[in-house]
Formats: sequence, C-alpha cells, structure tokens
Amino acid sequence: STWADEIADNGPILFPDASPNKRRDVMVNHVGEDPLRGWHAFAAREDTSARTCTLQWRKATSDFEESCTKRVFPADGTGLTQYPVRVTASNVVIVTLRTAETPTTAPAATTTG
Repeated sequence: STWADEIADNGPILFPDASPNKRRDVMVNHVGEDPLRGWHAFAAREDTSARTCTLQWRKATSDFEESCTKRVFPADGTGLTQYPVRVTASNVVIVTLRTAETPTTAPAATTTG
C-alpha cells in the first residue's frame, strides 16, 4: 500500500509541528489516481486561526472545513499557505517547509451556514 492509497482510504494526513513555536502544522493530501502526481501540502488552518482550529476532512464532499471559522477549502488547499511537494524516483514524498508560498489571490473558500 502507498501513501496515496492510505489517503484515498482514510483521508489526508496531518503532520503536527514539532518545533517550539507549534504554529506550522501541515496537511498533506493526494488528489487523483497517479501516485506520483497530485500531491499537495498546505497549512492545516488559516494563518490567523488558533492551533485548535485544524482543518477537518469532509469525505462526502472531498473538501476541508476549518473547525473554528467554518470556511470550506478545496482538496488541494487552495487559499491556504502552500508548501512545495516533490516525489523522488523511489516514490518518496518530500515536503519543503522552508519555502512556503503564501496565497496571493483571495482564498477559494466558502462559509457553511
């Protein structure tokens, strides 16, 4: 079984920040059928939200809801801080945290009532 299979079966993977500041929790998701493509890594909450406001995966709609604001984000994390992802020749998924890409457009999020 691959990480892509694991995510397909059980949803995206949350990697909690182990650094002293505890602010950069990261969500990793895979979208699509190709285990070498479709990887996305992004902040596990909105930049201004408390750490307890972690994204919740909604399997039925294949999107995330931020637990405090109730804003909805697509499966690729558009609208959240993004982290570059690459897959090595030996199928290892690598997320680079040092070069975060802050969203430059309005977040593609909605609010549920």
